[in-house]
Amino acid sequence: MEKTEMKKQTDDVLLNRVEALEEFFGRPFHEFVTWKTAYDLPLEKQNGFPALSMKKFQKWAEERGVADVNPKNITTTDLETYRKKMSLLEMPSRPLDGIQAISAFVGYPQHIVLAWQKDFVDCPITKSGRKYQVDSRELLVWMFKSNIQMGHHRETFEL
Repeated sequence: MEKTEMKKQTDDVLLNRVEALEEFFGRPFHEFVTWKTAYDLPLEKQNGFPALSMKKFQKWAEERGVADVNPKNITTTDLETYRKKMSLLEMPSRPLDGIQAISAFVGYPQHIVLAWQKDFVDCPITKSGRKYQVDSRELLVWMFKSNIQMGHHRETFEL
């Protein structure tokens, strides 16, 4: 078998062939090849073989917050977290006025939502007089960062 797994290309290391990629990721090819379509892994084809540029991989890993993680330890959960965060940032926002609207949007009872506003300094829900309000996207981003899942009793709510 020809040893072409790594070669220099203008200060870039290129991993090609399935065996080299499996060694790099520490898992069978079929387990990480799905990351190409699901998470935009910069896997390419060169001379009929899968290849990965280390420069492109490093940029990809930095964007997804896994640059400091050994490639053998990157998980689909790590990548899914990034994808969820990006989808939240891209989603349209709208004002939510009133505790009922906020509570219905997140799927938690009103007393829980009021506790967030009172107990969490960084909670984006504001109170003006007797009225509560928040931007829907800002609230979802805060919930994501605070590791708060959407409630189970969430009503259908169009953004």
